[in-house]
Amino acid sequence: MGFVIGFFVMKVVMRLLKRLTIKANTWLKYSQYLSIAWLGFSHGANDAQKGMAIIGMMLLASGNNQLFNIPIWAIFWCASAITLGTLFGGWRIIKTLGYRLFRVTPAHSVANQIGAALVNTLATSIGAPTSTTQVVTATLLGNGAAKKPLHVKWQTALGILSGWWVNIPTTIILGWLFCFLFNLLWS
Repeated sequence: MGFVIGFFVMKVVMRLLKRLTIKANTWLKYSQYLSIAWLGFSHGANDAQKGMAIIGMMLLASGNNQLFNIPIWAIFWCASAITLGTLFGGWRIIKTLGYRLFRVTPAHSVANQIGAALVNTLATSIGAPTSTTQVVTATLLGNGAAKKPLHVKWQTALGILSGWWVNIPTTIILGWLFCFLFNLLWS
C-alpha cells in the first residue's frame, strides 16, 4: 500500500512542481518541517499503541486496573515518546534510505513523508498497526519508481524486503525459545 501511495503522491508532486525553478527547493526544505511533523505524529499515534498495550497489560496484571483500559497519561507519554524519537532520529533513517535506494531530492522527501504519514494515519484510523520504517521504505520506493525507475537500486530494496521476511520466523523462534526457557526455570 505504501508503494502505491508513494507512487501517486510523487506523481502529484511532480505535476505541481514541474514549472518551478531550483529556488523552489528552499520552499520544499521548509515544508519538510510540516511533513515530518505529520509523519512523526502519525508514527506516534500508530506505533505508540504497542507500548500502551504493554502498559495496560501490566496495570491489569498488577491489579491496579480491574478492566483492560489505557489511562490518558499512558496515551500521552507513549505518543510523545514515539513522536520525539521520530523528530530527532527520523532524519537519520530517511538520509540512510535516501542514499542507499536512490538519490533523494527535497521533492522526494516531502512526497515520501506525506505518503508515509497518509498510510500511517489511515492505518491508525482503522486500528491497524504498521511499522513506520517499512511504510517509509515502501513509499520511498514508490516515489523513486514514479520519478525514474532505473535510478532505484532494486537489489538493495530486495535485500531490505528479504530482511523483513527473515524477521518474522526469527521472532517466532526466539519467542518460543524464551518462553520454553522461562517455563523450565520457573515451573
